[in-house]
Amino acid sequence: MKFALFYFLTIVPIISLAQQEVLEVRGSVIEFGILVDGLDDSKYDKADGSPYLGSEFIPAKINDIKKTQFIRFNIVDQIVEVQIKTNKVVMLDLKNDFNIQLLDGSNKQYKTAMYTIDGKRIKSFFEVIKKDENYILYKQERKKYLKAQKAEGYQDKLPERFVDQDPTFFISSFKSDSPTLLELPKKKKRLASFFEKDAKAVEKFMKQEKFDIKEPNDLVRLMDFVFSKTQ
Repeated sequence: MKFALFYFLTIVPIISLAQQEVLEVRGSVIEFGILVDGLDDSKYDKADGSPYLGSEFIPAKINDIKKTQFIRFNIVDQIVEVQIKTNKVVMLDLKNDFNIQLLDGSNKQYKTAMYTIDGKRIKSFFEVIKKDENYILYKQERKKYLKAQKAEGYQDKLPERFVDQDPTFFISSFKSDSPTLLELPKKKKRLASFFEKDAKAVEKFMKQEKFDIKEPNDLVRLMDFVFSKTQ
């Protein structure tokens, strides 16, 4: 019995290390993420389109790691993949916090944060549209995976496919100290009501400025307007 217990305690750490590899950074070893083969996307083999924001791995700086990493965003399954070898892909463990700066010339920045969907708090990645002393505006790209559909009536047979959806915008919580992001409504009237006491001023601003609720720059102008009233 003692031998069995000793064997168990000895072998468990070895198994754990086999499941979680590490990256060497600045001569020291750090846990970077859960290093497993990338998500098994063979379930998407027959689907038209892609679950990725861009199918190619692009250079990026992650947190304060000096070495450039090559990443891509799976926006259907909401994971960040990192290619560390030609045939080796890891997924970032989103239990940790990540700041990702793209180095492909776009100058885009992504950040992990919590948000609520169907009453559940989930951590995911978001593009940072603007970081201000009063708020941070985030954008979440959306795609949906649809299963194949049989021909019925006047409807033709449809293959498995990915369908682009309108992006969703979020803002850092300014109503409380909660780290959970607030989703901005996608209808103008509801967006105006979102700002409660400033609702009428927001409605007037949107009419005068020919506001487009799907346009990031218009949302930035609206946020700047709203928070300028609180100064």
